[in-house]
Order: sequence, then C-alpha cells, then structure tokens
Amino acid sequence: MAVIAPLDRWTEKEQTQAEVETFIMDQVYLSLPEPPYTPQDKADVAQLVYQHIRQKSLRA
Repeated sequence: MAVIAPLDRWTEKEQTQAEVETFIMDQVYLSLPEPPYTPQDKADVAQLVYQHIRQKSLRA
C-alpha cells in the first residue's frame, strides 16, 4: 500500500488502475518461484492482490 497510497484517486483513473495492476503482477512474478507456481497461479494471485488493494482503497 505504501507505493500505491500517494496515487491520488487511482481507482477512478483507468490508466492508473492499469499501472497499479502491472506493478502488482511484476512483484508477484518476481516473488513467487517457478516451480512450484505456474504462470496461471501467479496471475491468479496477482488478481487477488489487486482486488484486495482496490477494495481497501475504495473504503479509505
């Protein structure tokens, strides 16, 4: 959240949403080893993380 927090109303802007989603995907792909995680596993985790952060941001 510390990286995303400074982004003003990022959930309202499509370009910024895409940047946040790309950042999360990059971090997940770099952090999870292959194997045991498949590319699909990583994509699923990245999507779950993105949705969680988006929901937290919308509630703030």
